[in-house]
Amino acid sequence: MKKYAFLFASLFTTLNVFSQTNVVPFLPNDPIGDGIVYYLPKTVVNVEAEAEQTIQKTGPFVNYARLYLGVKDFITENKTSWNLKSVKLRTIARPDHDRAFKIIVAPNTVAPFVTLDKQGIICAVNTSIEKNQRINRKPNIASEEIDTVFCMNLLGQEALMANSIPKMAELAAKQIYRIRENRANLLSGENELLPDGTALKEMIAKLESDERELTALFIGKIATRTTKRNFEYEPQKTERATVLFRISRREGIVTSDNLTGAPIYVNCEVFRQEVAENNDKRTSENGIFYTVPGKAHIVITDNNTVFAEKDVVAPQLGGIAALPAALFNKSDVKVEFNPATGQIVSIKK
Repeated sequence: MKKYAFLFASLFTTLNVFSQTNVVPFLPNDPIGDGIVYYLPKTVVNVEAEAEQTIQKTGPFVNYARLYLGVKDFITENKTSWNLKSVKLRTIARPDHDRAFKIIVAPNTVAPFVTLDKQGIICAVNTSIEKNQRINRKPNIASEEIDTVFCMNLLGQEALMANSIPKMAELAAKQIYRIRENRANLLSGENELLPDGTALKEMIAKLESDERELTALFIGKIATRTTKRNFEYEPQKTERATVLFRISRREGIVTSDNLTGAPIYVNCEVFRQEVAENNDKRTSENGIFYTVPGKAHIVITDNNTVFAEKDVVAPQLGGIAALPAALFNKSDVKVEFNPATGQIVSIKK
């Protein structure tokens, strides 16, 4: 096992073996011995779901919005809602432990060297590949902050010292009208001493900000934020309406087993490329096994809206073929595989 751990310790490990090429399936409990174990890849679909939370809060002076400001459109009850904003799909290559193989090493003979990636997926034979391949990682995503606090500190001293809500609302309304008047004077140029262009813009921006915050005391606030979560889906067969996650009104994006949320489904339609698999012939001399991948069409939906869809290449949905063992009798045959799909990229001498 120490040798096995060493083989996968670095991002790309080049293995020199001394044997005729004979490859057999490898099971988890099989002894490694002097063999070299490699994996064919499988495709996992990473689903990044983004939901938007909307919070509505009534202002402390909501009962006086019509009386003092003459407005009719204001928030009358506190409310929180979530909706699914977007879904993004990307594919990740993982080693398929159901498709593991061992190159049998016999003494006093020479076999090709094999290049594996850090996960043990076969990348090349008798050649090296670029080491700057992208490594798929889950994004580190945090929720946005949300501001639903009412700025009572903007009220004048008289309003803050008032002993009743109606009086505070009346004084707050008067303060709003004074701000509007001051802004109008600045914009019209009626003030005798006008600041320069930059200072004028800053003053107007401050007055508009204060007016919005004071008006919110009457009409309320609406605030939104977005949050993201990642889920993984492994295409294995054609599936219809499988719950991937849910959207809860109170909690947003939740797991599929949280029945407080409305279901979001994944549909998978497989387009399999049939290839005769001969990897069960343990006694025959086989060359390097590789993948002839299948394809799948993935759809994320709530059965009314399609949020995302993508055609993906999935090695686990296809078959397995083997290059002839005789091809590797000489070390001048170089083969490169796509570590994401398991397909042959090139065969050169």
